[in-house]
Amino acid sequence: MPLKSLAPVFVILFCFISVGSAQDIITFRKTFGDSRHDFGHSVQQTTDGGFILFGLTTNDSIFNYDLYLIKTDFKGEKQWEKKFGDESFQVGSCVQQTTDGGYILCGADNGYGNDSLTLIKTDASGNPQWKHKYRMSVDRTVGRYVQQTQDGGFIIAGYMGDAPSSFAYIIKTDATGTLEWSKSYGGGKEIATCIQQTGDSGYLVIGQTGSYGHGSIDMYVLRLNSLGDTLWTKTYGTEDYEHGFSLDITSDGGFVALGYNNNRNGDLYLVKADEFGNELWTKSYGGDSQDDGHSVEQTTDGGYFLAGRKSNGSNQPVDMYVVKTDPEGEVIWDAVYPQGLISEASSAQQTSDGGYIILGSTTSIIDQTSTSDMYLVKIDSVGNTSGIISPAQDIAITICPNPFFETVYIKFDQPLGVLYNLLLYDALGKEIRDESGELYQEIEINRGDLSAGMYFFTILSGGKVIGKGKIIAI
Repeated sequence: MPLKSLAPVFVILFCFISVGSAQDIITFRKTFGDSRHDFGHSVQQTTDGGFILFGLTTNDSIFNYDLYLIKTDFKGEKQWEKKFGDESFQVGSCVQQTTDGGYILCGADNGYGNDSLTLIKTDASGNPQWKHKYRMSVDRTVGRYVQQTQDGGFIIAGYMGDAPSSFAYIIKTDATGTLEWSKSYGGGKEIATCIQQTGDSGYLVIGQTGSYGHGSIDMYVLRLNSLGDTLWTKTYGTEDYEHGFSLDITSDGGFVALGYNNNRNGDLYLVKADEFGNELWTKSYGGDSQDDGHSVEQTTDGGYFLAGRKSNGSNQPVDMYVVKTDPEGEVIWDAVYPQGLISEASSAQQTSDGGYIILGSTTSIIDQTSTSDMYLVKIDSVGNTSGIISPAQDIAITICPNPFFETVYIKFDQPLGVLYNLLLYDALGKEIRDESGELYQEIEINRGDLSAGMYFFTILSGGKVIGKGKIIAI
């Protein structure tokens, strides 16, 4: 097998390719959804410079979900949205733009009483052109990833059976979704989460296995030929758990694979391998709490961009987390983009301007009820974003103790996960302090050099006032 044989030859070409400086790159933070639950699972930049987002949303029954497709412009402004579903539970996993300008959607549908792998082809406006369901197991058949192939058809990765008693499952269809072949892989404790076509019309698959490797859960990679026959399999990991979620074929003919492991309670786990699956190096990223990796892509400089979630400790918020590395996996920079009580990334991609687009979900607690939204973040080439999301509704605050001697706390009635500025004024209206930081549920003000008296504060986020009041120092 020649070294270049894993290099992908099927790509959607962008007609606007340009790489700008960080100062020229548009950045933003957006949420999409209604007052219930909406989750973002897959994002791709489209040929017009905008973005296509895919996931799921609560339908008329609060216990069921529909597939949820959103198209935005290059500034993240919604152009249209589509929902697909019925009274059953739908899960949207992956979207890809197709060569005709439309979209292919992959997920699962339990309309038969058990999950069926679902494939929907739409036109450029999101209108369905055809839909197929593939149910190969009496328990479940679930789609996790789809890619258009060199012949215009589609390759889908997922699993069949009810995990953990499941098999990795691959389906190949023609351009109309008609099944050409399907095969299962593994020893009965496997799932597949991502698939990429290789330069020789074969496939590279990632997932996880409990049948092979160290016998717990290990990252699982398969190399297939064009008919789905296994050329080789590899496992990566330790005696702890290593889950595989995403891979990208690299410019040297090998690949990079991302997931997470349970070392130190959990880290992002990155594996670099050659074209035969031989491990070249592994790296872990994160802190002392549970940190997960969900998406990886090689960047134009030969390094890698990783996206997932970072925990801040027990009973603390969870933040969307990204890592940019050099070609050897060494960290160049990393960043978090907090929003709500829990925010995480499911999908990410380098954009044509040299920045990055990241899609995931954010969850908050409002009036003791959880609500979730799709969460879209656009950053520049070094991780900056000018977008700051302010709460959509009025938020009650409590100030205590007030009056105070040394410290006063401004408490919000819900976790926000936003950046803020606090401006403090004396009784004559003169600004005497300007403090900033990340706001979750309270802000602490230390008395410091404040003399006894009355003071007024204004709290801003994204240029909007989210809290005002007065405090009294005694």
